[in-house]
Amino acid sequence: MNMTKEQLVEKGWTSIGLDGVLEYFAREVEHGEVQYIPVHEGKTVGNVRSTTKNIIQILSNFVEKETRLCKRCDSQVEEEKELKEYPYYCPNCDENMYEFETKLKNAE
Repeated sequence: MNMTKEQLVEKGWTSIGLDGVLEYFAREVEHGEVQYIPVHEGKTVGNVRSTTKNIIQILSNFVEKETRLCKRCDSQVEEEKELKEYPYYCPNCDENMYEFETKLKNAE
C-alpha cells in the first residue's frame, strides 16, 4: 500500500500511536480483525498487517503487567506522552528517560 497519512484518514484509518520513529494507523474490519500499517514521514511503509482483537487484548494484558522502574530512584516510571524521543518519564526525578535508564520491576 502506497498512501499518504491524509489518504489513510480519508479512508477511515485512525492514528493509534508512535513507537518513536513510526506512527501506526489502524482500522477494524469484519470478524473482529484489526488491520494496521506503519507511517514514516507522512507515507505508508510496508504492507498492511492484521490480527484479531482477542490477540490484541492478550498482548495488551501482558504489556500492562510489565512495570518499569527508574534505575536511579526505584520509582515507577510513566509513559512519556509529549516527547516522542523519550519513551518514559520519572515523576520522582522529574526527568524523561530512555529504556536503558529503566528496569523491569521483577527483573532484579
